[in-house]
Amino acid sequence: TLILMLEEKINQDLTKAIKERNQEKIDAIRLIKSAIQIEKTKGKNHEIDDNIIIKLIQKLSIQHQETYENYVKVNNIPAAEATIIEKIILDKYLPKMLSEEELYSKIDHIIEESNVSTIKEILGILSHNYPNQYNGKIAVDYIKTKLK
Repeated sequence: TLILMLEEKINQDLTKAIKERNQEKIDAIRLIKSAIQIEKTKGKNHEIDDNIIIKLIQKLSIQHQETYENYVKVNNIPAAEATIIEKIILDKYLPKMLSEEELYSKIDHIIEESNVSTIKEILGILSHNYPNQYNGKIAVDYIKTKLK
């Protein structure tokens, strides 16, 4: 099987979405492509790898979740629906996230099995073993309770 780099897959999916005239997919993928282009213009010789693209998509996904919640609060259902559809499309490009329970279990294991005592050290091991697969804020909050 051919393993595609994430950016290549995104480009292929955009071409396919355009052929299918799937406007929701086109819009969501163009958001990703725009974020990638902006990232590429930062600094010279700025290489973009899958991990950077995943972080960009995660950021977009979080923004969409917040926007969706705001639209629901003001009862703008059509905008809320459009936003959540885009978020679902964005999320298809992300690795499976650890549940909170799985995350807590991984952190407990790292603390028990490793000779680490700081948030930075624990996060270092966590991000090495589970890159882009957990919510950093939840991890930090939990680690703080464990280190007290």
